[in-house]
Amino acid sequence: MMRRLFLLLLIATAALAHAEIRVEWDKTEHSFGTIREDAGKVHTSFTLHNCGSDSITVQRIRSSCGCTLVTYDHRTVAAGDSLRLEVAFDPKFRPGTFDKLIAVTISDEPHMLKIKGKVIASDSTLNSFYPIQAGNLRLDYPQISFGKIKQHSRRTANVTVYNPTADTLRLHLENLPDCMKEAIWIQALPPYELATVGVTLSPKDEDFGLLSHQVVLCDDRGARFPLEVTAQVIPDHPMRQSEKRPVIEVAGKVDFSPMKGIVERRLTVANAGSQPLRLQRVTSMEDAVTVVSVPSTLQPGEKADIVLRLDASKLTTEVLNSSLVIFCNDPLNPTPQIRTVGSIDNN
Repeated sequence: MMRRLFLLLLIATAALAHAEIRVEWDKTEHSFGTIREDAGKVHTSFTLHNCGSDSITVQRIRSSCGCTLVTYDHRTVAAGDSLRLEVAFDPKFRPGTFDKLIAVTISDEPHMLKIKGKVIASDSTLNSFYPIQAGNLRLDYPQISFGKIKQHSRRTANVTVYNPTADTLRLHLENLPDCMKEAIWIQALPPYELATVGVTLSPKDEDFGLLSHQVVLCDDRGARFPLEVTAQVIPDHPMRQSEKRPVIEVAGKVDFSPMKGIVERRLTVANAGSQPLRLQRVTSMEDAVTVVSVPSTLQPGEKADIVLRLDASKLTTEVLNSSLVIFCNDPLNPTPQIRTVGSIDNN
């Protein structure tokens, strides 16, 4: 009987002690408003009051980001006393809106604090992370790249944009083909905010091989910026040589000998397939060789010339041994590589 009464007394005492843990905060959220990255760290504080009848202990404090640092001078707070938590936020490399949480555990009880605001990016951050000037916007990359994607599948790819102006910009995309749809999550982009701008690609039967298309990013202030969208479209079933498709035929080498002054050569490309062959672009690996003109589309059985020009004064060696790459929609040979060779005329 006495043992039972003792146990009941212990339970009642523990419950009473737990009930005496009462913490109040002067605030649980702080807004820094709009701050400039160049101005450096910003600071605020949160004060807790121990309104209970027993001491409490701050067991741990964790922030949701390494950009947020919390300091305090002691862990134990006596009944009736207070403890101030000093909070510093570092806006470096963090443009746009921020919303950070601070989890405080006090005598096994969780408490949640929050800081928020908006960062105006510094010129250094813009040049490092958003170097592309796209009208009134800054972009992290000038191209939307899908890599490999199967026919009749669906995928979204995007670039990140930053609005460095003091005005809200309304965004949209133009010049979208049937296989692409606009994917802009924040169409009305507030000042100094980040967003993603992209396209959703759904390749059709006629889309295979290298797909390259230029869409136009527009805002409501009249700015227009071309965005290249690229993808390597893979047939949704193994393609055989005999199936209907474009087939590129091209010589494996262009010889610029003798290399003296300006030398022009023509590289003949033929479509030996049964579908139109699209030549998206031709890229030279040698600065002295430039691509003058490229036919855009070759119908089945058609031939055309790629015009190339060599400026011998730009060569750094007496022998040319480089290459150029043709980007096309032949699904079995989307990027044929052509050697460019030559030697200087010493006469």
